[in-house]
Amino acid sequence: MSDASTVAAYREAFAVAGQAVTFQRVAPGSGAAVASATVTAVVRSVTPDGAAVSREGFSASKPGAITQSARRVLAMKDDLAGAGFPLPVQKGDRILVAETGEWLQVEDVDNSKRFFAGCVEMIARGVA
Repeated sequence: MSDASTVAAYREAFAVAGQAVTFQRVAPGSGAAVASATVTAVVRSVTPDGAAVSREGFSASKPGAITQSARRVLAMKDDLAGAGFPLPVQKGDRILVAETGEWLQVEDVDNSKRFFAGCVEMIARGVA
């Protein structure tokens, strides 16, 4: 269960640092959108921590396998559900960043890291 004061603090931060993004769930094979929702989210570039241990299965030259095109996306679960997006967010879902017109594809979803704040954290990468 989320903590009300933490959720309120996150909502305040989203009001300052957030931007409009559209989440899309696509049908396997066809690429057609089967669900879509526009919400306010925080989108940030991800920079690798050179001191951190590499993620298992990746070489030491790629700390955690983060590249320049990776983005960390934070969205409130209640906002997604309220806009009709089917939860949980899944690997392969797409995100359109309205401000830049950039399409991202979700590569990793962490539903537990910011659970206390009612927030889901994702790593997404640009789609050509």
